[in-house]
Amino acid sequence: MKCPKCDEGTLIKIKFKSSGKNAHLCDFCDALWFDHEMIASTTGHTLRVYSEEREHGFTELPEQDQDHQSIKSIRRL
Repeated sequence: MKCPKCDEGTLIKIKFKSSGKNAHLCDFCDALWFDHEMIASTTGHTLRVYSEEREHGFTELPEQDQDHQSIKSIRRL
């Protein structure tokens, strides 16, 4: 799915290690939506702000139909 915030990146499914929460992350602009949230240009969070406040790492969740870069290629904040 294309990111509704930047219209450039692809959303990838991730899981935060410390909390176990699942989310969708843009591989271009680092916009972030949790599973229970509506994915739209007017909603969501940024990975940098969320990570600084609550989390310290995440892992990519495999999806058969995802067409994106590996999570290892996303820059660390």
